[in-house]
Amino acid sequence: MLKHRIGMLALSAVLLAPATTRSQTDLSAAPSPPPHPSTPAAQDTNQLEEPALPNLHRVTRISEDGLYLTLGDGSRWEVYMADRLNTKMWHVGDIVLLHQRPDAIGDYYFVLYNGRDESSATVKWRGYSEKSP
Repeated sequence: MLKHRIGMLALSAVLLAPATTRSQTDLSAAPSPPPHPSTPAAQDTNQLEEPALPNLHRVTRISEDGLYLTLGDGSRWEVYMADRLNTKMWHVGDIVLLHQRPDAIGDYYFVLYNGRDESSATVKWRGYSEKSP
């Protein structure tokens, strides 16, 4: 629990710091997900809007076992085995911060921080879902 609190405090400091003071880490070895394909999307009034800040996303789907997450931009993520207990407790509609890990675990180069319950999950990008916006 202490690890998550420290992580969330560090996350808050990064979000509140001006861009010029943030330290840049060389993560050129990590692959970055491609931009979302631009397709015209129908407006659905029942669908929650994505947050306006970069790297903040809304969880739109969670598999029963917590293995896969789908975010509001249609991106699909596979959760590292040790973090699946965390993601099983997440809810559709939670806001998460997507961040690149400075130390990849195998091919899991990213981490999602959930602000609602202050938990995190190491994830691997798996493409876009078929029902992406």
